[in-house]
Amino acid sequence: MIYTSDEFTKILKHIAELPTTYYSGGNLWSKWNGKSWNFDCVVSVKSVLWGWHEDKKAAHGGAKYKSNGVPDFTCDDGLKYCTNVSTDFTKLSVGEYLCMKDTEYDHVGVYLGDGKVFEVTTAWGVDGATISNIDTNGN
Repeated sequence: MIYTSDEFTKILKHIAELPTTYYSGGNLWSKWNGKSWNFDCVVSVKSVLWGWHEDKKAAHGGAKYKSNGVPDFTCDDGLKYCTNVSTDFTKLSVGEYLCMKDTEYDHVGVYLGDGKVFEVTTAWGVDGATISNIDTNGN
């Protein structure tokens, strides 16, 4: 399945509305634990690209590992599948993969437009998927 940027970000926005819990990278899959979906930042992105569709009865919400021609990748490794990689945050496009690399904790999100970013984190008192703000400096 190939998504347009709008289709992809619509799914991510929906995930941010669901009960979610941050579950760090050892789990390469999304998982329904009976109360919430477990994701970390990069697992959320990969799960959607692998076909996650919120199916609580299907393994991993319907995501199929390495499906749709999408390999497994880490936060930083995701950049090698991106084109026109830049540190310029003044011209972000909807659906753009944002990566904080070479930090203590590598982290990714996806730009939703209008200064909003989808991410899965435990920062700012959040525990799971959220929509955060980003400025033109990348903060």
